[in-house]
Amino acid sequence: MRAARPWLHGRLWQRGYYDRTLRDRDDAHAVIKYILENPVRGGLAKSPHEYPFIGGTKVPFRTSTV
Repeated sequence: MRAARPWLHGRLWQRGYYDRTLRDRDDAHAVIKYILENPVRGGLAKSPHEYPFIGGTKVPFRTSTV
């Protein structure tokens, strides 16, 4: 990314965080599921559907485990 934007300086992510390439649809679904379930793990909602700040009402939830 820095090669495309040489004006960027410093750290992009917080220390201890990293990015990764999502190679296929299953990888993407696993990450989406993880993000959508964060409010549940944090005790803010009983299910992702109940969290008012989910970002959209048409989010397709997969019922299979990832």
